[in-house]
Amino acid sequence: MNKKPVTAFDRRLGQKLRQARLLKGLTQKQIADVAGVSWQQVQKYESGDNRVTAERLYRISQATDLSLAFFLENETTGETVSDALSEEALRLAGHIEALPDRLVRYSVSSLVSSIARAWNRPENASKA
Repeated sequence: MNKKPVTAFDRRLGQKLRQARLLKGLTQKQIADVAGVSWQQVQKYESGDNRVTAERLYRISQATDLSLAFFLENETTGETVSDALSEEALRLAGHIEALPDRLVRYSVSSLVSSIARAWNRPENASKA
């Protein structure tokens, strides 16, 4: 069986899979169970070492409650949100997203924004 080579598209899709998993607070094992593969296979998808089939991508989109468009957006430029965000930022966003109450999500988001603004004041610049 001839294995098709992995492309830049596959690597960017893997980044989006990882971003979705972290945003939703899921483990590679949980994604693997939904997709019907091993957690090691999910690891290979995320690293861009293996290609993801359309059916598995659909299952993952359903499990993460994200549209297929989420995984394919910005494909023309090759940019992804995860390129600009650290793993900690993705996890924080996932925790905030998981809060069941909209007002609480807004309050936590406002708190984090206030902390960031206070930290970025000139008098705190030398503490970073």
